[in-house]
Amino acid sequence: MIGKVVVSVASVLLLVGVAIGVVVIINKNGNTPLSPQMKAVQGICQGTSDKASCVKTLEPVKSDDPNKLIKAFMLATQDALTKSSNFTGKTEGELGSSISPNNKAVLEYCKKVFLYALEDLGTILEEMGEDLNQIGSKIDQLKQWLTGVYNYQTDCLDDIQEDDLRKTIGEGIASSKILTGNAIDIFHTVVSAMAKLNVKVDDFKNMTSGVFSPSDKGAAPVNKETPPVVDTPVADPDAGPNGHQAVAIRVNGDRAVLFNCRFDGFQDTLYVNNGRQFYRNCVISGTVDFIFGKSATVIQNSLIVVRKGNKGQYNTVTADGNEKGLAMKIGIVLQHCRIVPDRKLAAERLTVESYLGRPWKQYSTTVIMNTEIGDLIRPEGWRVWDGENFHKSCRYVEYNNRGPGANTNRRVNWAKIARTAGEVNQFTVANWLSPVNWIQQANVPVTLGF
Repeated sequence: MIGKVVVSVASVLLLVGVAIGVVVIINKNGNTPLSPQMKAVQGICQGTSDKASCVKTLEPVKSDDPNKLIKAFMLATQDALTKSSNFTGKTEGELGSSISPNNKAVLEYCKKVFLYALEDLGTILEEMGEDLNQIGSKIDQLKQWLTGVYNYQTDCLDDIQEDDLRKTIGEGIASSKILTGNAIDIFHTVVSAMAKLNVKVDDFKNMTSGVFSPSDKGAAPVNKETPPVVDTPVADPDAGPNGHQAVAIRVNGDRAVLFNCRFDGFQDTLYVNNGRQFYRNCVISGTVDFIFGKSATVIQNSLIVVRKGNKGQYNTVTADGNEKGLAMKIGIVLQHCRIVPDRKLAAERLTVESYLGRPWKQYSTTVIMNTEIGDLIRPEGWRVWDGENFHKSCRYVEYNNRGPGANTNRRVNWAKIARTAGEVNQFTVANWLSPVNWIQQANVPVTLGF
């Protein structure tokens, strides 16, 4: 679609600024028209999650040129990210010899992912260039990469178990996290505006609130010549059911293809952490949240093995971590898979509670389609995240599954049962992981559609 649009990105943003400027022409004093610069700022910031922060960031930029304003915002985000990276290193140094081995390990990881984020944001700035007219079809790619920069920061916080340290780091990196989230929203606004270019300017004014509604908003880039990053886990993947979280493999990076692989663990086996990821002909085993992350992931033609955990423990196959919004391509798709119990669980599969997943974050997205589901899966299918209301805003979809566990008559009322292929077309490989040339170049089997 983007390739067919003849109006430039900069023109789109100028149109956005004009539309917002017409609608919001009075400042807080109630009697002074906004300057052209502030009209443009309001237009760019209208759809961001933290509008006040966005406006504050752009107010000092003496220009009404969308090119310069957006570039200035991205540079401010880079500066904030640099400060956050320095803060994690400073915090580790201040703890000195009193730091626990676990805290030292997670802070070392935080420093690493902030370096990834800075490198990737630098790539985004380079690809943007000085003229947004030149972005063209790259905009979807840049948006995906920018989502990864955000995810790296939340990844750091998610790894910290100690409450006081998590609070300290959370406060220290708050600014870069807010700015990165706003940057994603700005890119998403551009895409949305481009999709609306067929309407007249007068109509555009009336639909402004719809186009830029925060509720409509929603991975990390690697160098074009380098493979995605696979991190060695901090925890021992052979810890057994008593070992609690024990990540067997964490995949960071965009365009990861894993074929004919086996991942065995218990809780948190496979961390599909970032970017676009494709798995084919794999075996993945575990107990709690054993496929989880914040990426756009499709797992095809694979065996999903649910294991026996501790006495009284329930099992959840997936736990997606989308916290940016349902318009973002963040979520886990299982297609043409089989979900079965392992040998030790088989005898108790009807008494041990096993679920397709639970929502780890607010906009958790998981789709199960064309998959054989064994009778180990509870009739309700999905489980809430204890202590949270994420099930009210998540997106869980089932389509065209088979097997005794695929009966949806008693599913939770917050899961969607799709009846037609059109309802889940966006979650096929061709759409969810697009453009898919990187999978085809890997020379592995792939089903692009259904």
